[in-house]
Amino acid sequence: MVLYDPKHCLKYERKRSGPFEGMLVSDGNSIKIGGEEFVEYHVLAKLEIVWD
Repeated sequence: MVLYDPKHCLKYERKRSGPFEGMLVSDGNSIKIGGEEFVEYHVLAKLEIVWD
């Protein structure tokens, strides 16, 4: 399954393996914070509210 968010120019794909297996995740972007390199991912998750 592939979803596209035109507002944020992101494409989400359900990952078949790896740390995000089964989740809708965007491709990783390389970013630098304080001189260190990181990979930024966007993950879509369902909001689940438990009512008491």
